[in-house]
Amino acid sequence: MDKRDIHLSKLITSTEIDSISGRKFGQDFAETEGVLKLLENGFIIKIIIDDTKVKAINDSFWKGFLSKVFERLKSKSEVNKLLEFDCNSSFKKQIDKNFEILDSIYNES
Repeated sequence: MDKRDIHLSKLITSTEIDSISGRKFGQDFAETEGVLKLLENGFIIKIIIDDTKVKAINDSFWKGFLSKVFERLKSKSEVNKLLEFDCNSSFKKQIDKNFEILDSIYNES
């Protein structure tokens, strides 16, 4: 499978801003990046978080960014097959927490 990188640091557009937040912002970014289309076309998506630029990501952003993915794939285990994260352990813990929440909402088994 081909991989496509998505760099969240490009969302930091000012030296005075170092955090990412907002459910709608996450939904819009996922749509702009074509996340669902990439997954439908067999790509694995690697999400890269440069912690020298991004200091915090609000849970609402993750829910917006990932909700359509979970709606389509239904479970954390399926999402984990197609999404990879290149980030520090703090962000990984936060992502795992949001995966658990979204899995409880969308997983039908």
